Amino acid sequence: MAFFERIEPNIEASGSTFLFGILGWGQVGRITLSHLIDLMQATRVGECSTPALPDVLLSEGDGFGRLPCFEYYFSKKYVPKAFIVTGDVAISVFNRKQFYSTIEHIVSLAKRVGASRLIAIDGRPGVVGEKIKVFASRPSLAKKGILQGGEILENAIVESYSGIAVGLSRMYGLDAIGVIVPCENSSPNRRAGLLAFRYLVNLLDLKENPD
Repeated sequence: MAFFERIEPNIEASGSTFLFGILGWGQVGRITLSHLIDLMQATRVGECSTPALPDVLLSEGDGFGRLPCFEYYFSKKYVPKAFIVTGDVAISVFNRKQFYSTIEHIVSLAKRVGASRLIAIDGRPGVVGEKIKVFASRPSLAKKGILQGGEILENAIVESYSGIAVGLSRMYGLDAIGVIVPCENSSPNRRAGLLAFRYLVNLLDLKENPD
């Protein structure tokens, strides 16, 4: 399986929080991290494309053609530092080897950059008013991830990239938390994305970097 990756050298992401969210149910992961990128003034530091992403070429407004890709962003303007992986892409589930290999590549990237934890954000079918669901690579970590408006996801199957990312993180010896927001349908849900964004800001306990 071929990966095409570019990342700027000398990114000092040791001890950072690694955040992963793409197109999924309600596009919650992508919407959430777009807000976080703006808040943290994160800059784009790389990209990655794999055969598990759509096999098309995207022609942008100026005629620039590019492959669908994961976008890498980094911010050190706040504590904790954040390495963010997002993008207007969905991972194909039809080839299981490519699906797992792609998510494993993202998890291994978190390990390579020296992140202290990984947080994966996604949506899930639900109704307005349901609490945000949290699960993790360790029970104690799940309890720490619960804030007002959230609860532990118990006795459930997580059918999304977030569940695989958290499971693989455990195998890599990396702390990981899954944050899932219930939303009504699969179309872009900005209400759920904003809800997840606010939850994530509280979970990260962001503080401006005095440097």
